[in-house]
Amino acid sequence: MFTDSNIRLPFDDFTVGVLRTLNVAPTQLHPNFWASLQAFRLLAEMFHLYLSSHVFLSYYSTRPSHPVKWVSLVSQSHNVPFTLFSSSYKYFKDSFFKIVITAASRHHFFDEDTPKFPLNWTRDPVYYLSWPRSPVTEDYKRMFEIMD
Repeated sequence: MFTDSNIRLPFDDFTVGVLRTLNVAPTQLHPNFWASLQAFRLLAEMFHLYLSSHVFLSYYSTRPSHPVKWVSLVSQSHNVPFTLFSSSYKYFKDSFFKIVITAASRHHFFDEDTPKFPLNWTRDPVYYLSWPRSPVTEDYKRMFEIMD
């Protein structure tokens, strides 16, 4: 799934911001979440729009499973042109990889001694139904209208 979605380490500021804001470890996100995140980034870069985790999150609500395991996104009523990732990852829960943080790569994952985002699964990811909108969201709205 990480290969198909072109997800690379170290994570950029946008991805770190989403993980930190939602208080989740990377492996706690459903594959469709990652696909939406990547698509949003690519469109923002293509249209030269300001990219922020808060703008991205304003188009979705979160749906953590109970008890908390995986976190999924649910599209808001806004006009988001993304559909669910078409490839099936029904066995994604059985596959993991381990990342070993060396002294040389530590700065990609830590600010001083504080992790930039959760490195282990959390029991309290942020759950929200509606994220506050920002003025930048209007630029995205126009972009999505162009794509229709």
